[in-house]
Amino acid sequence: MKVMKIIIVFALICVLCLSACGKESTNSTGDNVITLTPKKNESSSSVKESNQSGSNESSSSVPADPQGSDTPAPSSEISYTIYAPSNYKVTVNGAEVSADTLVASVDFTELAECAKLVSMPKVNQYLVNVPTENPEIKIYDKDGNEQNVRPNGQNAYYCALAYKGGAVPDDVKTRSLEMAKTWQSFLVRDLTGTGYGLATVQAVLVKDSDYYNQAQAYSKSVDITFISDHKSNGYAAENVTDYIEYGPDCYSVRVQVTKKLHLNRTGENITDTFDSILFFVNVDDTDDGADNPHWAIADMQSFIGKTEYFPESLLAEKPEEVYDANGICMKEIAGHSFYGKLMIVKDPSKVKVASVGKSGSWPKTGKNLDAIVIQSGAIAGINGGMYIATSNSGGTPRGVVVENGVVTFNVPEGNAGMQMIGFDEDNRLQVKDLKGISAKQFAEYAKEARIRDAVSFQEEEHDANNHFVGIMSDGVKRDMGVYGKGLNPKTVIGQRADGTVLMLVTDGRGANGHLGASAADIQAIMEQYGAAFAANIDCGSSSAMYAGGAYEMTSVTFYYKKGSWNMPTAFVVTK
Repeated sequence: MKVMKIIIVFALICVLCLSACGKESTNSTGDNVITLTPKKNESSSSVKESNQSGSNESSSSVPADPQGSDTPAPSSEISYTIYAPSNYKVTVNGAEVSADTLVASVDFTELAECAKLVSMPKVNQYLVNVPTENPEIKIYDKDGNEQNVRPNGQNAYYCALAYKGGAVPDDVKTRSLEMAKTWQSFLVRDLTGTGYGLATVQAVLVKDSDYYNQAQAYSKSVDITFISDHKSNGYAAENVTDYIEYGPDCYSVRVQVTKKLHLNRTGENITDTFDSILFFVNVDDTDDGADNPHWAIADMQSFIGKTEYFPESLLAEKPEEVYDANGICMKEIAGHSFYGKLMIVKDPSKVKVASVGKSGSWPKTGKNLDAIVIQSGAIAGINGGMYIATSNSGGTPRGVVVENGVVTFNVPEGNAGMQMIGFDEDNRLQVKDLKGISAKQFAEYAKEARIRDAVSFQEEEHDANNHFVGIMSDGVKRDMGVYGKGLNPKTVIGQRADGTVLMLVTDGRGANGHLGASAADIQAIMEQYGAAFAANIDCGSSSAMYAGGAYEMTSVTFYYKKGSWNMPTAFVVTK
């Protein structure tokens, strides 16, 4: 009996000990602690598999087994994914994360051009394992300032590269303003010398960089001739703010310059406002064998109230789309040498073609986009298909036009490379190559394919700027080859798999300090916003967007700045 009592007591002690060992320790939480739903590791092998998805060899923050054996991690261990700028410090429970927790590095899109020239911060991805469910996670910038940390899905969080610039040093202000004014003056044709002052503007750019080469192309292209004859009347405003130093060889500032212009043709006084984030690098771009670096412009990006950088592709939750009563969501788009607006339309059946033609009869002179939208009883619209633009006539289309199932213009063989862009009766975006198709054949095709609304645009191999059509199909970006390498205003129409229509218009061609967008730029925007299909349509000076009783994007040509060019067709959004 005595032996039995001893056995029972011993068993009870064992149960109590096992119960105590099974409990997990927890830390108290404070204001800076990110509380996430933890995911416990079953073994260290699962950590290794996760790490192998990154660019570095697998590792864990768990101390190595002193015997060197591959012992499974404790069951209470939890994995957290942390995203932070590479020049920021990350601590977990007061200890800085070690280098062996780094699994991947991703470029900041906004810093890509500078990264080609000098060392720039990246987004580091860390995989950290800790034996607590609520660790204290903190991130500090390069100056030791604690940063905002946000959840990014289960067991993950991130810190963006903050855009909160400080006071601008005097020498930086002088240099930045002078170079920005040189660039703006070149784009509006106010510099003197060969190629509209090409040598002068190239002196403030990095030799053989994208901007350097684009400036050379602009000085020789027809685009620069679209700038109205004018007299420069100085500046109404000059401002340099938001200084950020990314390293010893790169900084950015926001530059605002309002240039006053008197148009000789109309007698009108207008302003051209340059408002961009300018990135400067200190590089030696000479080949004289001497080490002689100098500061130059590496990149320019539209300022749209942006306060931080972080790749949206890494976010667990995408930015919310807020739609108005008409089912329209407007988004501002900023990129490398362009600014734009994206109009997202939930109901594809509301997107139609409106025109100035009546019963197949087309006037010599077209109308501004706002007039076409209002006349059709629509609430918004973008410019439509290709047309005869001589002397801003704009009344006669090229290619084909279909309105509400009726072919109202039918000359598919009129121009080489013509393609149809429009919607069928199932509200699906369609692109059709018109090569070798007669007017009769197109009428038959339109009937059989149940095309309800369509216009045309052209592909030309020799025109790198504007003339290409398809950019995405079934969610796959087209290999553009010779098409679209130049920068220009763009008008794009795309569609998501659920039918939602994407209508994009960007600026360029000199106004606001912008040259425009490339094919790669508009492909990236369409991909970012989920397009399955997308096509480039008539653009350049025709590019315009009208919504809510006002122009969201207007013609870039100065003497038509308050409206659009005359045009025969438009894609409109009905009520």
